[in-house]
Amino acid sequence: MTQPEQRAKWRKWANSWIDRHRPQKQAKDRAWQGSRPGYNSWKAMMTRCHHPGAKTYAKYGARGIKVYEPWHKYSTFASQALAGWKPGHHLHRPNPSRDYEPGNIQWVEPSEHARLTNRARWGTPDAWDDFDHDILNIA
Repeated sequence: MTQPEQRAKWRKWANSWIDRHRPQKQAKDRAWQGSRPGYNSWKAMMTRCHHPGAKTYAKYGARGIKVYEPWHKYSTFASQALAGWKPGHHLHRPNPSRDYEPGNIQWVEPSEHARLTNRARWGTPDAWDDFDHDILNIA
């Protein structure tokens, strides 16, 4: 058997092994995440602030938003930041200019979180009441 044939045979075996074991690993990961409150929110927070390849990095990490250093470990985050957490709640920063840190996070319902974000804010009719209309008077 030639070397390219051996490689092809090995790849076929390796891929079949991965395909057989992937569902078990995914089920194990889901079980682990489900037993840890707020884990998915913590993981998303870490990703958007510290991984340049993430879709939302430009809105967080690139703007200088960071995660409080001790919270880089899930266990520390869980012991300090899960007060008020309920399943389905989102992690919100009341002051969007500050980092994810003690005193600047709260757990809110998804509908409340949508209302509090900038994207939703400018879509409401009364949002323009907060806008400084004087800058429109160019005359």
